[in-house]
Amino acid sequence: MRREVVPFKFAISAGVPMIMTAHVIYPSLDPKNPATMSKCILGELLRQKLKYKGVIVSDDLEMNAIAKHQALSDAAVQSMAAGVDLLLVCKSLDEAMNIYDALSRASRKGILSTKNLETSLSRIIKLKNRYIKTTFMAPQKKIGMWSRHQKWANEILAYA
Repeated sequence: MRREVVPFKFAISAGVPMIMTAHVIYPSLDPKNPATMSKCILGELLRQKLKYKGVIVSDDLEMNAIAKHQALSDAAVQSMAAGVDLLLVCKSLDEAMNIYDALSRASRKGILSTKNLETSLSRIIKLKNRYIKTTFMAPQKKIGMWSRHQKWANEILAYA
C-alpha cells in the first residue's frame, strides 16, 4: 500500500479517465489471480477503497502471462467478472471472436451480471463522449492531427 498503490492514488485524485491492469500477481492482495482477473484488486481495492470511477482496461490478454495458463475466453470472462470494462485482444481476430462468444454465453447464463455490464458500458460511453467532443471534434490545427487522421476520425464518428 505504501509503494505499489501510491501512483494509483495520485492518478485517481488527478481524475485519470482510464487505468490499465497488469497481469501481475500481488500475493498480499490476491495470491491466486493476476490483477487483471482479481476481484480483490479491481473491485475491493480500486473501486471500493480507492473509489475509482473511470474505465478499467486490461492489458493484452494474448500476452504469455495469461495465454500460457488458460484459455483466453475463460480469462476474459474472469476479467470482466472481476471488474474490467474493456478487454484488449491485440493479435488474433479469431481469438477476439471466441472471446466475444464466451462473453455472450456468460452473460446469458448470468455468470456476468447485466447490471455490471451496463455499468461498464456507461463508463465506456462517458469516456467516448468526453474524448470525441474534445479531441476528434476539435479543429484540425488545434490538435495537430494529420488530414488522414481527421478523415479516419470522421469515419469513426459516422458509426458512433
